[in-house]
Amino acid sequence: MPRQMPWQHPRPDNEKTWHATRQPPVAWAPTMAIGRERATSLGASGWRGRDVPPSCRCHPGMVWWSPHRTTGETMSLDGYDLEEAYEIHGPQEAREMYGAWAETYDESFGRAWGYIAPREIATILRAEIDPRAAILDIGAGTGLVAEHLRGLTVDAIDITPEMLDVARPKGLYRSLRLGDLTQPLDIPDSSYDAIVSCGTFTHGHVGPECLPELLRITRPGAVFACGTIGPVLDGAGFGSALARLVAAGRITPVVWRDIPIYEGAEHPHKDDRGLVMVFRKL
Repeated sequence: MPRQMPWQHPRPDNEKTWHATRQPPVAWAPTMAIGRERATSLGASGWRGRDVPPSCRCHPGMVWWSPHRTTGETMSLDGYDLEEAYEIHGPQEAREMYGAWAETYDESFGRAWGYIAPREIATILRAEIDPRAAILDIGAGTGLVAEHLRGLTVDAIDITPEMLDVARPKGLYRSLRLGDLTQPLDIPDSSYDAIVSCGTFTHGHVGPECLPELLRITRPGAVFACGTIGPVLDGAGFGSALARLVAAGRITPVVWRDIPIYEGAEHPHKDDRGLVMVFRKL
């Protein structure tokens, strides 16, 4: 058990009840976090199965620190934690976690973590498309990719209404729609010239099962520029799914682009690299 930090609050009396059959308890400390209370949402999603202490539900500006995390790695109720995002299982958990995170996502993750993958992927897409292309940003979130596609025609689709509510006033998108990429989409055939995504094809989010539906809604020659990471490529079946589509003559061979994910920030993932799959629909 790591040493108790001087800023830790006393643990509540019923702590053992919460964690009797789970991981050792977390510690909590006040932070400068602001915003509406979201501890209940966090307990339902971001910390799946790890009950939220009643005392913590009263204090939205808390940091939770777990002995199972990398030294120095913390998660605030307004900041959340990348490891928790990576542990999402299914659309409902994604909707809950990102719904609670939406209001502070750009600041607490985008800026604080030096998250540059959206810029890198947007740059790759721009080099591949006609300026008149109609682009669909899948898993668009708060619009971090589209911020680097200004002047182009971009639509957004995301499973989380709160994320789209943050994106909407930025004026980045022609249209914004709610949609679950694991289900059939209410979009006509051959609607788009390009698909872009960042942070969608990752741990516990969306897998390769969505590719046939994305091919349905795109035109012949449409460009795909979608980010992922090595463990997901290897473990979620993207490699074999893409290989089958190439073998079936549905897409061009995939070109893989290696990109940095973060820049200029100190955190446990600062040196992580991403992979961007680039191909065209045949």
